[in-house]
Amino acid sequence: MALDVSDAFYWDYWMQGGSSDVKSVTRAACTTDADCTNGADACGSVTLDTVTSTYCVPMDGWCAVADMDTADPPVATGSYSLGSGWTVPNSLNKFTVDCSGSERGVTQFWQSNNEVEQTDAAGCATVEPECTTITWDGSSSVAAFCGTATMEANSYSQLGCYPTADCETLGGSIPGSDDIKYVLACGATQLAASAVAAVIVAASL
Repeated sequence: MALDVSDAFYWDYWMQGGSSDVKSVTRAACTTDADCTNGADACGSVTLDTVTSTYCVPMDGWCAVADMDTADPPVATGSYSLGSGWTVPNSLNKFTVDCSGSERGVTQFWQSNNEVEQTDAAGCATVEPECTTITWDGSSSVAAFCGTATMEANSYSQLGCYPTADCETLGGSIPGSDDIKYVLACGATQLAASAVAAVIVAASL
């Protein structure tokens, strides 16, 4: 391992269990999430200087870092930013973690952030105003309906505003991934009303 003394010590501490400190554990090498037996871990790419490899790392704090508000002291908002990195003491290099290739990590990241983003919309099934448009996967003013998102991989369930197009197909891809899917159940009455409205508008043109 071509690392200088400070980097090698840091790597040994965080990745190889080189200390008796409870935080110092041996991280298992991995190629997929299935190699990570701890459900709180995901298979992520860890880089320090010229060394890069994939290991089972904690999703919370490594794969994604909690967003903090501007209070003093700061308080976690409940949302996360994907990816993490720290400057190594006595070194010019950073220790970075990238779990963007991990289905488990990306799924957990979206679920946590979606819960926060849907806070004001979680009553859409019973209160006004109901969903009209939302920002979704980087696009603004996306037509939306009230629905409940679930995922087959776990017990996740979140009521809120989701793209109308995903309502019509009973689900879609989560933002940021074409491969990871979620299931969506929307009110049939709402969808029917939308279809009728669209026909009326089209007929009036």
